[in-house]
Amino acid sequence: MKRMISACLRFEAPDLWLAVPAALFPVLMVEVTALMAATEDDPEALVLLPGVGMILTAFLCCVLGVVYLCSNFPLLLQFSASRRGSLAGLCLHILRMTVLSEVIAAAAIMALGAVNHGFFPRFAVGELWRGIPVFVWPICAVLPVPVGLVWAGVLTRFGRTGGWVLYFLFIGGCFSVDKWLHPLAEQPWMVVFPVGVLAALAVCGAKWLMKAAVK
Repeated sequence: MKRMISACLRFEAPDLWLAVPAALFPVLMVEVTALMAATEDDPEALVLLPGVGMILTAFLCCVLGVVYLCSNFPLLLQFSASRRGSLAGLCLHILRMTVLSEVIAAAAIMALGAVNHGFFPRFAVGELWRGIPVFVWPICAVLPVPVGLVWAGVLTRFGRTGGWVLYFLFIGGCFSVDKWLHPLAEQPWMVVFPVGVLAALAVCGAKWLMKAAVK
């Protein structure tokens, strides 16, 4: 299994360049929004925008995680590879890509703030994530892995119908973010409930992927 994980990580290593656009695209969006906010004299938005850019980077990594587990995992199965090793290797690859993307995004945000601090605040490391609850950041670091497992597992088990159900649930959660984010920010311990549900679904997704048919 260890050999398969190492082989999978080496196989996926050339795709690490995707961490650059996944990090810089949200940062550039944040920079443009910061310039607009600065012209409107909205300092509160400037404080929140760096954190928003980091969250957008994690969201793009979630998309990459779904793509990798939906496409590359069946590809690896065609080579009679170990299912556990392949799945573990892909999850570790998604995790390292997410961490790399977040590091690049943080460095880019601080660099833009240093170069163009007239419009974009010059953030120190400890101030980079002001205005965002602390529990958000460790969740963002690992979120692409369980999200990828859930989505790919549901597609494997239920096909496109399951994918569309997840999509509409995601859209509903985005439109109701003001109703569930504030309670979590006020009582961070409540985050254990959605995390527990996501972890349980990720385990189910991993089991469904382990039983996927070789195409």
